Amino acid sequence: LASGGEFNGYKASLYIKNHKDIPSVSYIMEPQYISSKMLENRHNSKMLKDAKSSKSWITDENNGTVYTFTLDNKKVGYRLKVVDAAAGSRFYALEKTIDGGNNWKMINENPFMDNAGVAEGIIFFSNDFGFIGMQGASGEYSQIYNTKDGGLTFSEVNLPMDKVTDIPKEGKEIGLKLDDYKYLSMPESKGNKLYITVTVGEYESNGIQFYSEDDGENWNILTK
Repeated sequence: LASGGEFNGYKASLYIKNHKDIPSVSYIMEPQYISSKMLENRHNSKMLKDAKSSKSWITDENNGTVYTFTLDNKKVGYRLKVVDAAAGSRFYALEKTIDGGNNWKMINENPFMDNAGVAEGIIFFSNDFGFIGMQGASGEYSQIYNTKDGGLTFSEVNLPMDKVTDIPKEGKEIGLKLDDYKYLSMPESKGNKLYITVTVGEYESNGIQFYSEDDGENWNILTK
């Protein structure tokens, strides 16, 4: 298997009863060789199937590529593909498909505008309108970027953190300050509004919520 791939088959072991000093011999019955290319094709097909059935995005743990398909057309999809990596951070390019993933075309070589990190997610609410997110390797902060032209250009989402006058009770209890809230969740769509929650880290849920009623042009603090 120097060139990769694997064998499938049935394993059979032969041994001599009452002679533990004689080692058993194992065979693979009806072996079938599966090439590395075939394994790769199977894996890629599964990734596309999972991405199309997802309501958000999925990450290929083999290579870090992040996939999504638009919510209203499963022929149209986008993926953030790793093109370089160093010291735990990655650089990505954005590719697009219009035939369900059979063919992909590079549409943006630098969607995160020279920033490196780990892709937080990618979601498109229509063929042209979507968001990509990148987090730092530590998982303590992230940045969200918005596109309205199908990924050709992006602009960073800037939330009015300077207007926040209070932080969640859970944060106060452990001595957190407003400056500790630097992790932006990927936007969620509910009704005619978009929501972003700002927390202190990737795995936190309590945070400061913002909403937009104009496709991310303006953001307001959600008061409870």
